[in-house]
Amino acid sequence: MNCCSKNNRVALAFLLALTLGACHQPSNDGRLVVAVIPKGMTQEFWKSVQAGANKAAQELDVRIVWKGPTKQDDTDEQVGVMESMIVRGVNAIVVAPVDDVGLVAPIEDAMRQEIPVVIIDSVLQSDLCVSFVSSYNYQGCVVAAHHIAELLDKKGKLIALRNQIGSASTMNREAGFLDTLAKEYPDVEVISSEHRAGSTTAAAAPTCPSATAAPTTCTSPSPSLSLELASTASSASSSSPLYLSLMHI
Repeated sequence: MNCCSKNNRVALAFLLALTLGACHQPSNDGRLVVAVIPKGMTQEFWKSVQAGANKAAQELDVRIVWKGPTKQDDTDEQVGVMESMIVRGVNAIVVAPVDDVGLVAPIEDAMRQEIPVVIIDSVLQSDLCVSFVSSYNYQGCVVAAHHIAELLDKKGKLIALRNQIGSASTMNREAGFLDTLAKEYPDVEVISSEHRAGSTTAAAAPTCPSATAAPTTCTSPSPSLSLELASTASSASSSSPLYLSLMHI
């Protein structure tokens, strides 16, 4: 299921969750309580999702509990948040899984306890949820691949900077991007697609290409790593320009 607006996606997720979420006791003021669990609490993207959740809560007269991991790559913390919401007995849960495997157990546990769960943003490796609401991540980066190929005049060199492993939304974007370049633009060379940049240094797992193509110091989290690779692009041979593509959140 795909919707264009972030606010519309959150509102739809609320409606789907609330359709089945009345079997638990509502809050003291009689309103249903929906836990909304983002991938992270600090990124601008999730702040916009929070705004959509607040808007939907006002329109539907429900209470929300907005809580997620501090950093976007902390699967263990998000699992802990899920478990705490199950114990609390919220009426429904809307969650964007940090990891498509790591969140399976607590989400399935919530469903078994008759707490409906709607997955947003990133698909889960389980069908045990009431619905999945997301943009079309794969197709989005098919479009991006065509655009960057045009910028390159359909030939040149490129580094693709990935997000962390397990983030299904960005993994699908990466696949759409790289699949399209491989199938349709044989003269666009991806000299590295193994740089990764999570929210923490520990999450970044880059593997540098050859020393002639990129620097060998690739242990920084995403902002610093991005600058290093951008610097590489500026120092590349003028006859063989290097482009940097970022796929994040």
